[in-house]
Amino acid sequence: WSQLKKSGAEYEMPGPHRLMPYEKVLVQPPSDDLKALIQRKDGEPVYKMTIHDVKFDKEGRDLLLDRGGTPLGVASTSGYEYVLRQTLEQAKAHAASSERCVAEPWKPDAAELERYRSKYRLK
Repeated sequence: WSQLKKSGAEYEMPGPHRLMPYEKVLVQPPSDDLKALIQRKDGEPVYKMTIHDVKFDKEGRDLLLDRGGTPLGVASTSGYEYVLRQTLEQAKAHAASSERCVAEPWKPDAAELERYRSKYRLK
């Protein structure tokens, strides 16, 4: 642990809370700065994206909602969606280049996956 780079936890500063406040950074369409941050290899290893201040609509509408259910923005064009999709693609590319992942691909348990999808009303 002593060799790891130390980072603070201040909002909007380098570190896990860089993407805070969510309503300002992630609800809006991704800025050029956000896109560059996610694409770079020298960013922080983890970004906190807790969804309790901003929630995806559970009724299947393309909306992000505040805690009270008031619409904040369009989910599909939001920074949230951008970060989730880009990091998924980065993970897939990393897995494809890893000998271990190629030799032993991970497969989710079908029943567990269905329970998760049902619980969170995912398609």
